[in-house]
Amino acid sequence: MSNKTAPQERILPIVLGYWQARAIAVATELGVPDLLAEGSLHVDALASRTNTDASAVFRLLRALESMGIFTQASPRIFSNTATSECLRKDVPGSQWPTVMHCLSKGSGPFEAWSELEYAMRTGGPSIKKTYGYDFWELLERNPQASAINPI
Repeated sequence: MSNKTAPQERILPIVLGYWQARAIAVATELGVPDLLAEGSLHVDALASRTNTDASAVFRLLRALESMGIFTQASPRIFSNTATSECLRKDVPGSQWPTVMHCLSKGSGPFEAWSELEYAMRTGGPSIKKTYGYDFWELLERNPQASAINPI
């Protein structure tokens, strides 16, 4: 950002970045990029295959389309872009583990960041507040979180 950018204008992209990150995470959690691997699908088919509400899926994909993550091939029919291709689970260079580990509930970092205020007030680890134990024990107790940990 330019030094000429007003301080107030610097905040909105940060806030929107959080929303965008969660939207990417939810689409990835639902497996949308993998479902679109074979080609375009109608929102109704995506909703059926992900056990979600079609209107909500449409709004999510439209938001992600505005970021270049997916594209709408024709009304209510979505396709992957090069960006969403890298969110597929088993492709070379996949970002799936990073997204799932850092932005999804249950792996530790999402909960830890959501309890940052606790850590600031107490000096204690925020992840311990959420789970009752530290990050390494979380990975030990949760094989799924351990398996997707990109570290």
